[in-house]
Amino acid sequence: IQVADIENAVRIEAGYEYALAIIQTDSEQKLYSWGDNSLGQLGIVQPGGAGAMRTRPAEVKMPAEFADYDAKLMIIDQLTAGYSHILMTMPEQVFFDDPETKTRSSSLSGYQHLLSWGSNAFGQLGSSPSTQIYLQPNLTTVAAETGATLAFVPFDAVAAGGSHSLVMSSLGQLAASGRGNQGQLGTVSIIDRSSYTAVETKDHILPAWTENQYVSAEFNEDNELHINWQPAQNNRSKTMYRLEIKTEDGKRQLLECDEQTSRTILHLVPSTPLAITVYAYDEASETLPNDQLSLLNGAYLPEDYDINLWSETFDQPLSGATQKMTVKQNWTADPSGLLPVPAVPWKQTAAYDTRVELTVPQSEVPLANIVIMILATLLIIAAAIWIAINFHKERSLIYPLKMPTKIKTSGRRMKSLLSDTTTKIIYKTKTSVDRLKLKFKKDTSLPETDKEANEEETPADKSAVVSEDNK
Repeated sequence: IQVADIENAVRIEAGYEYALAIIQTDSEQKLYSWGDNSLGQLGIVQPGGAGAMRTRPAEVKMPAEFADYDAKLMIIDQLTAGYSHILMTMPEQVFFDDPETKTRSSSLSGYQHLLSWGSNAFGQLGSSPSTQIYLQPNLTTVAAETGATLAFVPFDAVAAGGSHSLVMSSLGQLAASGRGNQGQLGTVSIIDRSSYTAVETKDHILPAWTENQYVSAEFNEDNELHINWQPAQNNRSKTMYRLEIKTEDGKRQLLECDEQTSRTILHLVPSTPLAITVYAYDEASETLPNDQLSLLNGAYLPEDYDINLWSETFDQPLSGATQKMTVKQNWTADPSGLLPVPAVPWKQTAAYDTRVELTVPQSEVPLANIVIMILATLLIIAAAIWIAINFHKERSLIYPLKMPTKIKTSGRRMKSLLSDTTTKIIYKTKTSVDRLKLKFKKDTSLPETDKEANEEETPADKSAVVSEDNK
């Protein structure tokens, strides 16, 4: 059925029981939403509050920060709907005031805003964890030394899942936020993230130079060739260089320069032209051959050299940069030479340029946190032992810690019983043997008269003898 109030739709997105549509008019784009709004997923404020649904589309209003933006330039680059939250990207605008005409104009800066709204119960919006629901589009910000940053390098892709979000920067870096109970964040853990956290991915982007960067070379008074080149830009790590020098006779000299952007060469003749090539690589591209790396060309020319002879002698241009790619990518070297920090809405795993201070990867767990986790685990174990000792003393099945003591006690009792029994048996055996010996001695040594006297002992005497034997 035809959806009411929707014409000229250029894109639609469906979440769980709600929908979004981008409408293109002659002068601007507008965003509409309808359906379930129980968690603010429609991005609108209405009298019924967040819990009220809408059966007709309503326009989603942009944040107050866009009040001065030119509506014609407010293009929605990317839009994605999750279970109950939405991610959207839009280009940043910069303004110029003309003092003569007293007019203000705007243009695109080349950077993007990241907006989100809806449920933030698990931190899937990458914003403040204390805010559970955003009823209207909210700008993602990152604190920096110069203040809060509202715009970043363009995003290659954004995606909203059930209760988590993924964003891919044009720097080739991936980050995630939100629920991670099933490992859906890719951070090698099942811990929820309330802010965007870098996800480890392979680096496919090569260092590169801009078109206006160059190499300079000159001999000093000691006939030493000093070569300088401008640093290449990289997306996430430090850049290293290889320097190649070619002479007219085709000889080549290849030197490793690590992170240095200059080199002094000896034993070269100032009257001979030289072709210079600088190759840039990083840790991910270190093993690639030179012909697959980005390069910057330069030359040394003697004062009386005919420049028309260059192409006849050398197979490369006098100057200029060539950017190579290992895969299709949107990243290119920035003409400004250095992107602002932060360039993405999370802590970068390495510097964008050697002039930027390195930051600690957020994916690494600090040592203090590990110590706290170990102490907390030991405390829980100690508490469990204390509870077992004090509340289950008489129940051996529930109180396994008492079993060793009971076994030890039973062993002592058994040992004591065996010892007493053995002592009694030995005593009785010895007593019986002594009685037999005594009787045998009496029967064999007493005279006849003594036997008769012994036979005539009174009952009292016999009782005494028996009593003595029992003793």
